[in-house]
Amino acid sequence: MVALNEAAAEHGPIHDERIVELKKIGVSNWLILLAKEIGYENMLVVWCRLSYEAGNNGEHRVRIQRWTSFLRYQRNQLIFSLNDEGKTPIQIRKYLISELGKSPVTTHIDRIIKNRERSVL
Repeated sequence: MVALNEAAAEHGPIHDERIVELKKIGVSNWLILLAKEIGYENMLVVWCRLSYEAGNNGEHRVRIQRWTSFLRYQRNQLIFSLNDEGKTPIQIRKYLISELGKSPVTTHIDRIIKNRERSVL
């Protein structure tokens, strides 16, 4: 989420009386930052949905998947796509490093591909 925070910081402080009101009623800082990043109305939609879900499960908590789960899923889809193009794990690793700046080791890439093939069978 650094990119969103950097984008918000790039445009300078956002002054919105509605956000000032959120501070007055004691809304968590992360929700205020979210309002600045995605807009006040969008933050209200997120907040309302989270509140509803928390109240529905009886625990007053909402389980949120880690962001890294999404990133790992996207990376694996790229690995599958490159594998489907006939690339070797070594070629895939080099590509991931050049495009993403990091990559699992080739043995892990091989395991990701094999696990996909097993799940298809």
